[in-house]
Amino acid sequence: MTTAALDCGINIHDDAVKNIVVCSDDRTNLLQMVGRKRLRPQEKVKLWIVEPGAKSLSACAMQYGRQLEMLREFDSLMTQKERSSFVNRLLENSDPRETILFYTSATQLLYKNRELMSVRKNQLIEYVLARRKAFLEKLLSGETTFQEEVRTWLGKPAENPVDTLGLLEEFYQTNEGKPISQKQISILRKLIVTLCKRLATKSHSRLALII
Repeated sequence: MTTAALDCGINIHDDAVKNIVVCSDDRTNLLQMVGRKRLRPQEKVKLWIVEPGAKSLSACAMQYGRQLEMLREFDSLMTQKERSSFVNRLLENSDPRETILFYTSATQLLYKNRELMSVRKNQLIEYVLARRKAFLEKLLSGETTFQEEVRTWLGKPAENPVDTLGLLEEFYQTNEGKPISQKQISILRKLIVTLCKRLATKSHSRLALII
């Protein structure tokens, strides 16, 4: 069996499966994918989530922003003729997937018999795009992290992240102008390496073990 959306996966009844890898930043899709593995009582598996990097998140947020702007421009048009013409131009000069933004009462595809189209916007997708854009901007601003959000989606308690930068600043303030021991050098090295790793993951996708 599959879900209503096949790309969310098929149901898996296999005791040999001990790891699940999911690549999605959408809450509904992610939960659907995780739920494809049917667990027996007391059975446990490891869940790995591909954590998107800042570059990917920023690109998606910009795409959603462009699509919302298209919908706002559509709303500003007064007549059905203007709206049909707008959608026609859109389809000629942009990604065909933008058709998801609009409905048509014609039985033909949008690029056929254009003069007969009765076009209206997809209000549901407008709502979804606005929420998705706000969520990605929340991640990009540092207000939350992807791992924190995923743990919330899964009903897991939030972890208390270590403030590595704060610890590094405290180390320098405490030891400024003083010779440091070999033990302190080891502590400083670990702080620097940890901070560098965190900065690197902000720009690149990575695989994170959630549960």
